[in-house]
Amino acid sequence: MKDEDKRLGDFGIKDGTKIMLIGSTLTEVMQAATNTVTPEETKAEEESSREWLSTKLPHKKIIDKGVPEGAEPGKRGRHEALPTIPLQNIYNNTGIKVRLTFKVWSQELWVQSASSTQKIPFGTIRSVASEPIQGHEEYHIMSLQIGSSEGSKYFLYWVPCQYVNAIRNAIVNGPY
Repeated sequence: MKDEDKRLGDFGIKDGTKIMLIGSTLTEVMQAATNTVTPEETKAEEESSREWLSTKLPHKKIIDKGVPEGAEPGKRGRHEALPTIPLQNIYNNTGIKVRLTFKVWSQELWVQSASSTQKIPFGTIRSVASEPIQGHEEYHIMSLQIGSSEGSKYFLYWVPCQYVNAIRNAIVNGPY
């Protein structure tokens, strides 16, 4: 309290009111009030100190291959519905080109390569995360958490950013 000669009742504090006292000098309080950090500054600090997936070694090797030939161009700042045709020329976590087919009504994601097809039921995907690829923000790295451990994530690289929200919504929320 700033004024030492006043009573708690003078501040409107009644009997039975719980208060917490913190020992700080007036100078410390005033200094803390002037050193406020804006949310924009906090976000900028987090972004600069954050370690991006695209810079970590296992991911960097696939990112360094570059945008797959024939990949659909990413459109930054746009959100589009899932395409009615498969998303082609996306790398999987082993660096093989795959195409993604979303079977929304049967609740499956088909990941097809030249040699095999993986049918992943939406219900087995615990979460979907993504982040932009550094230097190519029109494309994202997406991870599908299939099991409970960190090692059970299935990564997809060079996913056009306009489909990221639609993919997440289709898998997490289903067709309704």
